[in-house]
Amino acid sequence: MNNKTLFQLSLVVFLYFSVLFLNGYVFKWESTLFGVFQELLTILMLVLQLVLLVMAFKRCLKDRFSTKSLSLWSFSLLMVSSLATFGSLIVL
Repeated sequence: MNNKTLFQLSLVVFLYFSVLFLNGYVFKWESTLFGVFQELLTILMLVLQLVLLVMAFKRCLKDRFSTKSLSLWSFSLLMVSSLATFGSLIVL
């Protein structure tokens, strides 16, 4: 997987959890269709988030945390998303 694909997948995961966060605290959509997609995709996105986080970290080490590489931006997006996701499970 190249850096561009890693960044695009990281962006998809980040946007997915951002929409879930906004729905839970701001929008409060209660559409059945939205709930179905949320239930189907959340476990997959959690696993994908952790796998991509490890891959992005390895790429950052390889690129020596260069700000010009997309791997650092992927790692940053995934780290923010992971902290928000798993932090929301801890904080009630």
